[in-house]
Amino acid sequence: MTAVLEQTTTPTPLPPRRTPGAWLAAWAPAPLALAALSAFVVSHGVSVRDLLAFVAYLALGITLPGALWWRAARRGSSTLAEDLAAGTTLGYALEVLTYLPARAAGVPLAVLAWPIATYLLFGLVPGLRRVWRMRPADRLPIWFSWVLTGLACYPAIWSAVPFYASHGLSYPASASPYVDLPYYLSLIGELKHHLPAQFPFEAGQPLTHHWFLHPEIAATSWVTGIEPMTLLFRLSILPMILALGVLLALLARRIIGAWWAGALTVAATWTLVGPALTGWAGGLSPGTSGLSLLWICPTQTFGAVLFAALMLTVHSLLNRTRDGRRWGEWAVFTVLCAVVMGAKGTFGALLLAGVGLATVLGFVLARRIDRTLLGLGAVTGVLFLVTRQLVYEGESFGLRTMFPAPSVINRMNAAGLTGDRPLWAYAVLGALILVGWLCLGGLILRLGRAGLADPVHGVLLGVGVAALLLVLVLAHPAASENYFVYSAWPYVCLLVVAGLAAVVRSREAAWWRYAVAVAGGALAAYLTVKLGPAHRPADGRLLALTLPYALAVLTAFAVAAGLAWRTGGGRRLLTSLLALGMLGFAVQSSVHIWRLPATPHPAQFIPAGALETGRWLRDHSTPDDLVATNAHCWPPVKTGCDSRHFWISAYAERRVLVESWGYTAWAHAAWIPFQLKPVRMPFHDQALLAANDAAFAQPTAASVGRLRDAYKVKWLFVDLTQNEPADGLDRVAILRYAAGSCRVYEIAAS
Repeated sequence: MTAVLEQTTTPTPLPPRRTPGAWLAAWAPAPLALAALSAFVVSHGVSVRDLLAFVAYLALGITLPGALWWRAARRGSSTLAEDLAAGTTLGYALEVLTYLPARAAGVPLAVLAWPIATYLLFGLVPGLRRVWRMRPADRLPIWFSWVLTGLACYPAIWSAVPFYASHGLSYPASASPYVDLPYYLSLIGELKHHLPAQFPFEAGQPLTHHWFLHPEIAATSWVTGIEPMTLLFRLSILPMILALGVLLALLARRIIGAWWAGALTVAATWTLVGPALTGWAGGLSPGTSGLSLLWICPTQTFGAVLFAALMLTVHSLLNRTRDGRRWGEWAVFTVLCAVVMGAKGTFGALLLAGVGLATVLGFVLARRIDRTLLGLGAVTGVLFLVTRQLVYEGESFGLRTMFPAPSVINRMNAAGLTGDRPLWAYAVLGALILVGWLCLGGLILRLGRAGLADPVHGVLLGVGVAALLLVLVLAHPAASENYFVYSAWPYVCLLVVAGLAAVVRSREAAWWRYAVAVAGGALAAYLTVKLGPAHRPADGRLLALTLPYALAVLTAFAVAAGLAWRTGGGRRLLTSLLALGMLGFAVQSSVHIWRLPATPHPAQFIPAGALETGRWLRDHSTPDDLVATNAHCWPPVKTGCDSRHFWISAYAERRVLVESWGYTAWAHAAWIPFQLKPVRMPFHDQALLAANDAAFAQPTAASVGRLRDAYKVKWLFVDLTQNEPADGLDRVAILRYAAGSCRVYEIAAS
């Protein structure tokens, strides 16, 4: 980061001061929301001590120092809301980059070095000392402050209400988490104690997944003393969701130039849905926005807020005057870009595509090549390659190219959604999906030639186009290619709102014509929801799959044709049609979205005593102690072995010789598309698995001693609800702790 703050050549005039009443009205939403969220969190099992410690560390260790660097890098302050939201996000990135070497050096609390150094620099360096006194060049309108607070809190509350209710912090409410949550918790424990990191549930396998969220939570746990489970299930994700809403709104306002556009973009992001590419319930994709994933996929949430701040920096770089003094912003871009690629790899590919398409559009439409775009592409490309090797070690983690056959078709066949249909039937279905997407995002065309040649619009368009193409030609055993759409969705919505703003500002049509378009869209949405299949058809009826799209498209064309007959001109026909498509899906989502809250698996698969036993083992062992267990499979599965058993390594924060293996890189590499899934793969080292299980099935001095001598195992963790060990284990190992259905044995030294 730049060490000396340079003044802008033309300072922005400051807004007039508000009266005390206006000041109170403008600032009231934030403390009210904070108080309400605090009460909500405390009512769901978080102690007041933990809440205060978390808020203090977030404010003083992440947000404030991050905001200081954000202001310094931009040589000014736009709005206080932007400083705080973007500062929090930049603080996360700097925290991660500081924690990694601190953890590798064995001094995790050295993560505090960066906020302490920040305060010293900004207190002692004269050029930086001025940052504290900077007044924002702009301020939020009072109405926007209230609306933005509501829009930022909406997804947090909407997703947290069902999540908190189904993910308790103690037994039995903790017995049925979403299957991936113990996986994330185990990685937090691993990054809390080790670097380089491994998959803790299969010791020795290097961690090659996106994992930069986990050091953030691990660092917070070290500093505050809060349990990682409390952070993951209650606290850490909330500020990320809030900051995401604020950043999206302010980015849209900067690009479109209207406060209402910022509010509408955030509202569209959380409520607008698109035609289904893989899920057919109701004929639309209810999870396009990723709203239901905010808590059950926290890596996506972390990546999304980092990417929002990154896009704000991209906008600033592309719109600055060419004064050659933007090294601070380039440093911020580099830091955010590096961390977002380690947090969620999908964002790196989307940014590369966005910068590439913006460069092409600028050359084709305006006959120019923006040097800043070339710089952004170079930095992004280098970081993409570096993180792919250092973080992911070249692993694709099961993501495969299915070209020329779209992955959705293969997945539909695998799920039994269609029978043996001729090629033309699939072509019709794909065409209807494509028409729906064009209706949804087609208002972008109203930006015109000059608008599409604008570098910022080009980057956003490239992000959206890349997401749509990648989700069609890539496949993953867990349908994770959909994360490209989740990641790009806010920026697709932003471009749609930009197109709508162009229509409104053009005043080409009377208001009643747009009202008719809204009504037509509502009708299309109603028909789509009511006449579409409520459940996935098991018999593969093509008519049931295509009818919702056909009705929506026919209604759109009918209403648009009527509008064109009254107004004349093909351009207005296109405008009306595309506006209808967007508004229709928006209306549908407002009705359908409330059916989506995430629910856990109904079966209780974590036994009584698991949490207490795991934490006892953590408190009475060292981080390098190795554990063996008799539990490998996810119990709700009645046949075969679903190898997603992660709660022992999650609660104990210790590496396990072989607990499970479903999410390892080798299991995904062995995946045969649409046949045997990685979570059903047999373990790759049968000799190791046999030696592990023999200590429980045939507990003798020889079998247990082999684990100790050959594999350096010190502890045995027994789950009596799975593969109950044979008699005699207590004669060859020492029972140290028992709770519920769980036991911990220590292997005596030889």
